[in-house]
Amino acid sequence: MCAPKCEGGLGIRRLQDISAAAGVKLVWRCCNTNSIWAKWMRDQYAQGKNFWKAGAHLMQSGTWKFIVGSNALAKPNMIKCIGNGKSTSLWFEPWTKVGAIADKI
Repeated sequence: MCAPKCEGGLGIRRLQDISAAAGVKLVWRCCNTNSIWAKWMRDQYAQGKNFWKAGAHLMQSGTWKFIVGSNALAKPNMIKCIGNGKSTSLWFEPWTKVGAIADKI
């Protein structure tokens, strides 16, 4: 079913791939937008901690748990622009091409 039509399949995308893409998109929105939803998620669940180090607990939102679970897939593919430096953590943010400095040490 998931094989391309030219190979005899139906061309249906795998649910795991769709789910992974949705998770990475949510991580992107949480990190890079200032929408009401993104601000609320960061304030409610990250609570001032570094976004990449924030964990998920049993009683938290399923969406937040999904975002935290998708961090590992999203982080190697993201680079943060430093800007004025006020919102960037030198050690934990992926601002270099090799990723976060804390992960490499």
